[in-house]
Amino acid sequence: MTTASTDRKPGLPRAWLAPVVIAAAGLLAYANTFDAPFVFDDISNIVENPYVKVSGLTADEIIRVFRYASNRPVTYATLALNWFFHQDRVAGYHAVNLLIHILTAILVWLVTRETTALSRITGRFLPLGAALLWVTGPVLIQSVTYIIQRAASLAAFFSLLSLFCYIRARTSRMRHPDRKGSSAPWFVACGISLMAGLTSKEIAVLMPLFLLLYEWYFFQNLSGRWVRRHAPWIVLLLAMVIITGMVYLRGDASSRILFAGEDKVFTSVQRFMTAPAAAIYLLSLIAFPHPVRLNLDYDFPLSRSLSEPVTALAVLALISLAAAAVYSARRHRLFSYAVLWFLGNLAMETASPGLEVIYEHRLYLPALFPVIAFTAGLYRLLGDRRSTILVMLAMTVVLGAWTFQRNAVWGSGTGLWLDCARKSPGNARAFSHLGLTLGRNGQHPLQAIDYLNTALEQSRKRWGDDHPMTAVHHYNLAEIYRVTGNTGQAIVHYRQALSLLAPPHPGIAAVYNNLGTMKKRAGDMDGAMADYRKALEALPDSLKAPGQRTISAAGIYNNMAVLCAERGDMLQAEHYMTEALRLLTDEFGEHHPLTERIAKALRELTRNPAGISP
Repeated sequence: MTTASTDRKPGLPRAWLAPVVIAAAGLLAYANTFDAPFVFDDISNIVENPYVKVSGLTADEIIRVFRYASNRPVTYATLALNWFFHQDRVAGYHAVNLLIHILTAILVWLVTRETTALSRITGRFLPLGAALLWVTGPVLIQSVTYIIQRAASLAAFFSLLSLFCYIRARTSRMRHPDRKGSSAPWFVACGISLMAGLTSKEIAVLMPLFLLLYEWYFFQNLSGRWVRRHAPWIVLLLAMVIITGMVYLRGDASSRILFAGEDKVFTSVQRFMTAPAAAIYLLSLIAFPHPVRLNLDYDFPLSRSLSEPVTALAVLALISLAAAAVYSARRHRLFSYAVLWFLGNLAMETASPGLEVIYEHRLYLPALFPVIAFTAGLYRLLGDRRSTILVMLAMTVVLGAWTFQRNAVWGSGTGLWLDCARKSPGNARAFSHLGLTLGRNGQHPLQAIDYLNTALEQSRKRWGDDHPMTAVHHYNLAEIYRVTGNTGQAIVHYRQALSLLAPPHPGIAAVYNNLGTMKKRAGDMDGAMADYRKALEALPDSLKAPGQRTISAAGIYNNMAVLCAERGDMLQAEHYMTEALRLLTDEFGEHHPLTERIAKALRELTRNPAGISP
């Protein structure tokens, strides 16, 4: 009895020590992120998104969230829960993002243990080393500190969880061939994780293929006979993955390819030609993720043909990397699998032609196995000695310090966009967002206008005076002039924006609506009402997402009601306000904050017309 007790005591702390160390490293690296503000796509997807603003955990509220986020219901369900408990207090959102990141790092530790054992790679601290490099890696910041990119980290977490469950199911069956039921719970958990990953972000659609590849690499010893014997099932799996991908594209892949980029600053061909160079740059960030190389919004040079030297070299490098993976599959199995994992998942991350050319959050899933393979290679090179452990600890400290340093930039919207503008001096969007961030609080209007004018001039030089992106910068300038009370200049730039936009551009309705508000402020009531009506007419063609038209139409009707009330036409004001309330009630129910706000305005309409807010 005494011996058994002695044998157990050292094992318990060791079993929990690695997760504790991983969590501590993650907390230290991200300790300065809990007050980082909502930025960029956070605003439209969280702050201004009525679908995540649930007022209760009822069936109707949950259905509404899932209906809005039909492709990513798991991600948006977590954001809705965050809103329910924290509203717009960012600390809660960052805590959840960091928890997902730490749990993913713990899975890296577990999967590395299993994979190195199957590969007969030794190294007592190798799994922990891989997890520490992962949790402190600066290149992953965009999927952790950038709140809306929780989609990428959640999809990666569930993808890796499905792989871990699959490995445990297979090893359980190998150890107990006469007890096939022992592996069933693991297989079920694997399937559930696959579905959770796919409904977090579409990138997880390839995970069944990587489970198949893992089976072939690490359990079937790359057996050609096994492939031939299971060929029908492999073909069926490939067909299922393709069909699932087409469902997510809603069966309209051809039109997405043809029309991608019509409102972008690149064409589909340019994006396709630029993708190899972007992939090589992202791969280099895994190898050397110094903060000076990291950027939220890159001004990446576009390629136009394969004959361009950068494009040709990038394509050659990727082909060589893939060839090396195939050639070395038997001798360096983990390296080979890591290369195929990186290339396949990165291709999936950048598959849609309409996406931007490069973003760091696209590395979160693709970087998983390269980090594991790098750590294993380091152990093979240096051996399982104390010096190797010291090297790993030193790398963890350096990476953690770089992550802390880079996270400091995310501490304020102004600092983040200023960093983008410095690193991408030709990026009009960076200067535009910098100006908007400075100008919307009204504290630095002159500086904001200066940055926005810089963005406008950059857009004119690069894309011309008549490009839709130039219209965006006119609109942003008008917004700051509106906030600062310069009605005349706001009207000028709203009109400039309208002159550059043609139906069915999604910005037309918003421009007419805001232009109407400026005309009302200038005393042109008839002109304002005419623009509000034009905004309503533009809505059917300009807004397609669920509820977008409802929200915009309700806002326009509210503005029309305010205008009528100011003119003393109370019956017409009540009519427009009632219409706004009907739209919101039908879409969100009676207890949504937007609905309650309009209902309150309607009640106060006859009592205090001047108190209605636009």
